[in-house]
Amino acid sequence: MKESTWMTLEEAGRYLDIPYARLWDYIMGRVKGKSLNVYRLAGGEELRLRKEDLLDLLEPVTDRDLLGELEKRPPRPRKPEHLF
Repeated sequence: MKESTWMTLEEAGRYLDIPYARLWDYIMGRVKGKSLNVYRLAGGEELRLRKEDLLDLLEPVTDRDLLGELEKRPPRPRKPEHLF
């Protein structure tokens, strides 16, 4: 059996370079839709997910029309690291 790597949602956000609040909304939407499981230790509060489950949510963008649209959009402004 392959060993899983567990991540907090904050760690997952840093891993994917996605702001925590944005990832939280996305993950909770997936949990409510029952397409993703999150876990916690009994009686604990901090949620964790498997790294493999997180990576399974990523999908390649191959549609030429979508890629063309994405190229036209201006890049999102990024906050300096010290503000996170």
